[in-house]
Amino acid sequence: MAELVRSWRPDLLDLVGVGPMIAATTLVAWSHPGRIRSESAFAMLSGVAPIPASSGLTTRHRLNRRGDRHLNSAFHIVSIQRQRHDARTQAYFDKRRAQGRTDHEIRRCLKRFIARMRVFLHPRWRQLVVTRWDGMVCVMSIRASDVMKLPILERIQLVAKIWDSIADAPDQIETTPDTIDLLRHRLAEYRQNPTASSPWPEVKERILNSLKK
Repeated sequence: MAELVRSWRPDLLDLVGVGPMIAATTLVAWSHPGRIRSESAFAMLSGVAPIPASSGLTTRHRLNRRGDRHLNSAFHIVSIQRQRHDARTQAYFDKRRAQGRTDHEIRRCLKRFIARMRVFLHPRWRQLVVTRWDGMVCVMSIRASDVMKLPILERIQLVAKIWDSIADAPDQIETTPDTIDLLRHRLAEYRQNPTASSPWPEVKERILNSLKK
């Protein structure tokens, strides 16, 4: 089982609390391309998406007992292991306990976060929107075609977040000879005429100001 998982998705085994059986359970749940269309659908399949149960002026959610219970059990095991061995998860538990949450409530929130983690999302999805969730980095999944439907302002904010995420991981950027040649060419143009270019903050401000008119 471990060899099969490593041949397909070895990155799953790098996650705290995930062993060969947990990884295999997650991969089997995907079944075939097209079954799961979004990150929220994956959360519903795994039974970690809360069900709205509001009434009148009371806003609340109830536990979701549907979905793939094997997958839900796998996420439950991952949440327990993260609580025991992951410092960020332990800090999150401490924070939520201070807010009056019980361990069961915190673990349900954690399982929802686990279903949103990048490594559990299908590789064909484009991971574009990077957000912060109580100190843990998570990635919301959105299709490239959906990006073009966003308002201009939201697309600008998306571009800024993408560039920030790239700047945070310079060692992961693959620099090819063509890229190096292009950078050298653009640097040479900039040195010849520095006033012809504008830094991103100025460009962003001009765009935002034009949208307000």
